[in-house]
Amino acid sequence: MLDSLKESVVFAGIGLPVAILLALFIHVVYIDAFGFVLLIESCGLMLLGGAMDIAGSPAVKRFVSIMSRGKVTPYAGGDRDVAGAAVYTVTGVILFISSLAVAVFLAA
Repeated sequence: MLDSLKESVVFAGIGLPVAILLALFIHVVYIDAFGFVLLIESCGLMLLGGAMDIAGSPAVKRFVSIMSRGKVTPYAGGDRDVAGAAVYTVTGVILFISSLAVAVFLAA
């Protein structure tokens, strides 16, 4: 959970200059641009976490090994893939909640 909080702070920090540039070049309100950037970042991270989770599942690994006509080895298991995917997914959820807070409280 702490890793997700650190990553969400980093992504929000990346979103600040992007929102400033959007506000300057497209002539929108800065807070609206920042909420939109947070929303786009959260969607991307949640999609990435979901893709990592699906790619790390035993069924997909077995399917890939069969389709590649390689040597079929049993899945050794491991929660490392799931933990890595969870960090990205939780970070995306935190950024989504942040963009919701910006939309509700600051852009009213």
